[in-house]
Amino acid sequence: MTKLSEKQIARLTRILADREVALKVEIREELAANSSYASIAGTVMNRGDEAVADLLAGLGNANITREVHELRDIDEANKRIGAGVYGLCRDCGNGIRYERLIAAPSAIRCEPCQDRYEKLLKPGGRPKL
Repeated sequence: MTKLSEKQIARLTRILADREVALKVEIREELAANSSYASIAGTVMNRGDEAVADLLAGLGNANITREVHELRDIDEANKRIGAGVYGLCRDCGNGIRYERLIAAPSAIRCEPCQDRYEKLLKPGGRPKL
């Protein structure tokens, strides 16, 4: 595999930065929505309404958790860029295809290694790209 060019790394850096901004906006919106869910849950009059409020709050929390994980992945990708190892597979050391990085810019594994990792992953785990 060929090493990423400076132009490719610059493009991927912009994609990571744009996604980071979008995630922070999404998290702020989810937090604001969750606070309104809490006020709804505090004023419900029956168990059905309470269940709906609990469900909505739970979904919001799950979204926030996913978004925070993605922010951490972006931060790790930025560290790899700074260290000059961005785009290299964590497992085998080969280059990760540029097209894969465009689709998943925080990817840490090439496709064959990612496939192996996901097959070995325990049920209920969260694979890292």
